[in-house]
Amino acid sequence: EYLATFPSFGVGISDIVADDSWFRGNVDVVLEGEFITGFKPVGGYSAGAALLFRYNFLRGKRFVPYIEGGAGIGYLEFDLFDQADGLIFYPQIGVGAHYFVTDNVTVNGAWRIHHMSNAGSELPNNSINANLFLIGLSYFFD
Repeated sequence: EYLATFPSFGVGISDIVADDSWFRGNVDVVLEGEFITGFKPVGGYSAGAALLFRYNFLRGKRFVPYIEGGAGIGYLEFDLFDQADGLIFYPQIGVGAHYFVTDNVTVNGAWRIHHMSNAGSELPNNSINANLFLIGLSYFFD
């Protein structure tokens, strides 16, 4: 069991595509910090950063669903029997949505499949896999 905090900063990198389609949207790139505090079976932490690409489905004005995926790198110190501490990679993929409560502020909800592994650079490497349920707030500058 662990608690994760993912502060992020994103920038739109595409114009709107598929303007007349159900998948009308745009692409963002998101730089995200990963700060994880472990509780069970033992305490510990992981810290690093990830780069995600997000596709926003822009059919509605208030509700904007998205898909996202990317990877990151960090350091793990969980003292687990089946996962070595040290260098760690964070591949991940997920779905979520922004709900605009004002023109610039959204409440966000997302679900991600999150993987932590050292890619076989040290044994043991059984990985830590989790379903993450994320909630947060976003501010859009434009």
